[in-house]
Amino acid sequence: MYAFISSAYVFCFPLLMLLLLFIPLKSRAFLIRLRSSIQLSLIVYSLYLVRQLIGLYQIRKMFKMPNSNIDFWGSGLVEMGLIIILPFLFLQQRILHSWKLGLVIWLLLLHALQRQEFIFIINGWSIVNALLFYISLVSAIYALLWLLKNQNRSSAL
Repeated sequence: MYAFISSAYVFCFPLLMLLLLFIPLKSRAFLIRLRSSIQLSLIVYSLYLVRQLIGLYQIRKMFKMPNSNIDFWGSGLVEMGLIIILPFLFLQQRILHSWKLGLVIWLLLLHALQRQEFIFIINGWSIVNALLFYISLVSAIYALLWLLKNQNRSSAL
């Protein structure tokens, strides 16, 4: 289910950017906060990738596989490192509401998904579970952002 976060981001980010262009100013605040929630969901995806890398390392140690010289530029490790590190920059408020870093991560994820040739074959129930998981994750992040915003307002009074 965590792997679905990248596919959902690749689909939702350009959709939200297009909606921001054509929606009146009254609804823009909601869409900007929704985009921020989607961008913060990438931190969960980053933690998932770190866990996957730890699992690969443990398997390599368990089977006593020899160390190999890896071509870091051609193997996608740099790309994966950027996908892991860059979402943590969204923790800064100024960067969170900007679209530029989100576009860079979108391009990285799009390239990573194209390298996998969009192999996302799942049965009907797992896509429903993945969608429900992603919707609940984004809504929980949205609620957290709303609570933090209201806490800042009440502490200013």
